[in-house]
Amino acid sequence: MGKLAKAFGLDKKGKIGLAVEKPSYTYPFQYQLPAELPGAFKLSGYSNWDIENLSAKIKYKFKATLDVGGFFASDLKADCDLVVHERNFQALVPSEDSVTQEVKFLCCFSRGTCQLAVAMNKSVYLPGETAQLQCNISNGSTVEISTMRCRLYQDVRVQLSKGSTRTCSKVMCENAFPGVPPGATLAQPQPLTLVPDHAGFLQPSTTGELIACSYRIEIECDIPWCPDVHLHLPVSIIAPELPNPGAGWIPE
Repeated sequence: MGKLAKAFGLDKKGKIGLAVEKPSYTYPFQYQLPAELPGAFKLSGYSNWDIENLSAKIKYKFKATLDVGGFFASDLKADCDLVVHERNFQALVPSEDSVTQEVKFLCCFSRGTCQLAVAMNKSVYLPGETAQLQCNISNGSTVEISTMRCRLYQDVRVQLSKGSTRTCSKVMCENAFPGVPPGATLAQPQPLTLVPDHAGFLQPSTTGELIACSYRIEIECDIPWCPDVHLHLPVSIIAPELPNPGAGWIPE
């Protein structure tokens, strides 16, 4: 036998075992996600007022199938979860609003008017950021504004059976500030840190057809024995940007 046969021990009688590594293949895959996809969302055990144990979610998944030939052979399948977050960059601008309301004692007797104007530095935030609000209050009434309050509301809209919808609102966090005496004006910042006061976290905003999650900041002038003065400014909560693996990235 030749030298190659001797190297493998084929010049001797008996059996010989050879270890050959299994080949591995990588199939590149690229797909542009539609821009209008609603963001991933999950809600479980949600309870508020007459709503108990509400569960809802928007979930995405990649599935891969390898066709295996043969009548009795089964195809190879694998899947992995995919997290999709909406990007609401059209709202990256300052937001402001104002209202003038008559102050009525016991909802009947006029005590003058109250003017409230609020400006916010932007309307898109990451969880944990602080919304910077500048409030200008002109209390032209004879009644004291006892307290100024800022609240972040989460509004979850779910489509139920037979096409009906239900919106559940919950206060996620709030802060209180000094009020305004009768006949006085006040300009003061009212920062609000967007961290839930209770256990949990802020789900990113999403606008699905079956499930939608939105947020708003309410500014309230608390006036005893009179209807309070309110302003609502919509805000969007987005997820932090994940690092880009870059071109040519190959999974392990």
